[in-house]
Amino acid sequence: IWLIGLVLLATTALLVWAGARWSLAQGEAAADAAARQTARTHVALLSSELQKFRLLPLVLVEYPDMAATLGDRSDAAQARLDRTLEQLAQRTDAAAIYVVDAAGTTRAASNWNSPASFVGQNYGFRPYFRDAMAKGASEFFALGTVSGRPGLYLARRVDRDGRALGVVVVKVEFDGVEAA
Repeated sequence: IWLIGLVLLATTALLVWAGARWSLAQGEAAADAAARQTARTHVALLSSELQKFRLLPLVLVEYPDMAATLGDRSDAAQARLDRTLEQLAQRTDAAAIYVVDAAGTTRAASNWNSPASFVGQNYGFRPYFRDAMAKGASEFFALGTVSGRPGLYLARRVDRDGRALGVVVVKVEFDGVEAA
């Protein structure tokens, strides 16, 4: 009787241990699957947001006031471009949109009327500017020199008649994506 009781106790302990291990493995597998699905959802959200912003420089390089501001140095075109960039930044939630001439000096910006305006600032030293001028486009994650806030800089060279006039830059910050 003692032997049967001992065998039953050992069998019960073994079954409890095996059941706990199985339950733990099942729980970990479910948590892993849920984490993978959440990660896929977050990647899709981030990709969608970035794609929206990646299109902006592509479209803006063709905007008529871009060449007039960079090539002809038209003050009227620059004023129109400032307002257009301001409106686009507000509607797309871009942190900043600005246009830098071939020498690296900002000619127009979405924050043209703020105390921290980029207009007149030289960004010729920034890697996204240098890379866009050399290769046609660039993406660079960095801290803003004026804002001190991290963001992704999407830059595209503005060309007219085979000549590089400058670069259009869209800065994307991720506060909204993080909140979502």
